Amino acid sequence: MVNKTAATPKNKEPEGQIVHTFIYREGNRRGELVKNNFFTEWDDNIPLHWQTQNVSKTEEALTENGAARLGCSPGEEAYLSQDIVILPGHFYELKFTLKTPGPHSNVPVIEVSWLSNREEIIDRGLNLQINPAALPYYQHITAVTSKSPDNAVYARVSFEKTGTGNFDLDSVSLIQL
Repeated sequence: MVNKTAATPKNKEPEGQIVHTFIYREGNRRGELVKNNFFTEWDDNIPLHWQTQNVSKTEEALTENGAARLGCSPGEEAYLSQDIVILPGHFYELKFTLKTPGPHSNVPVIEVSWLSNREEIIDRGLNLQINPAALPYYQHITAVTSKSPDNAVYARVSFEKTGTGNFDLDSVSLIQL
């Protein structure tokens, strides 16, 4: 693991200054900000570092040995999200792979929201709605956020399934441009 810091040592920080620390995992793309982005680490059927509802592990993964299935109970809503420390005033690239195995899935909603240091939503940096047609194989999707506001401290990357159906998610990536 490599630890990179965007601030001076702790004993020299100006009072009231926000310190941004990024930890890059070996094997991840340089600059990768998402933890457990290949969904390889699970505890009691919950992917580590993610907030979830109605999500399970599926072996039908594009990479590594697992992916996240949103809608393990297809009639219930599902979501998966992660809050990530970011730097204000930058654009970010979001990449992920998505598969909707059934033809009766509702539109998956993918968002990046900008959060304050109190984790309150300031603004939305990205909102995608993917065509709900059956995609029996993984689709690679790439999008760029709007510029993060000057008071943004976190980005919340979220994937939501409303209504019926399910979809599989793998290889989530967020990097600063």
